[in-house]
Amino acid sequence: MSDAGDGGDEVIHDAPNFIRVYKSGRVERFLRIDFAPPSTDAATGVTSKDVVAGDGVSGRLYLPATPCGGHWVASHADGQGEEPWLTAHADFGRVHVGGESAGANIAHHAAMRAGAEELGHGVKVNSLVLIHPYFLGGDSSESDEMGMALLRELIRLWPVVCPGTSGCDDPWINPMADGAPSLSVLGCRRALVCIGGKDAMRGRGKLYCEKLRESGWQGEVEIWEADGQGHGFHLLWPTCTQAEAQVQTIAEFLSHG
Repeated sequence: MSDAGDGGDEVIHDAPNFIRVYKSGRVERFLRIDFAPPSTDAATGVTSKDVVAGDGVSGRLYLPATPCGGHWVASHADGQGEEPWLTAHADFGRVHVGGESAGANIAHHAAMRAGAEELGHGVKVNSLVLIHPYFLGGDSSESDEMGMALLRELIRLWPVVCPGTSGCDDPWINPMADGAPSLSVLGCRRALVCIGGKDAMRGRGKLYCEKLRESGWQGEVEIWEADGQGHGFHLLWPTCTQAEAQVQTIAEFLSHG
């Protein structure tokens, strides 16, 4: 974006070495990413292209060689789809939904919609896996001193990222908040929440399990903790003992569902 000195803008949020936001809406990003150019993948036939939204802001679109999306996959549930592998092997009555960090947040909301809306094609969500879920909240969360400092920064950042929401107790980021949709409608019968012992959001994951049990939801929820590990540790050390144990826990959970 433009130079920080232009116009003497008032800084409304400053995350050192990461991002600075000005009252005018101007944003400085200090982390630079090397982009691979868009191309066509010879092995898959998938073509990509970039769409530029502004200075330093772009998005990449992927154009599959064949129809894609959940509706196309789900259309195989009646056994008449055009892809033999899906028709022969996919069990659409036993779908698993999951994600890590922000992806776990998205997975939760997808499962909530699955409980509130008709999916069609006989599709049923069986299990939900939340790995280090990115949930916040205005109340304090169980963490160590460093974790609390990070948590406070995340809470301060949320209104900057999503200014149209009601803060860190908005149901999009805090599904346990007063006024959030009841967890009793969660559209699956089993859930697994994985947390890290030193994750700043560890307490939110534990609270999610507690509130889910108290909501009247007719399912079973399990929690698994990686002792002494932080948020997303498995991405940094994927072959460490606890990362492998987490993978094994998830695999056993899904296979027994």
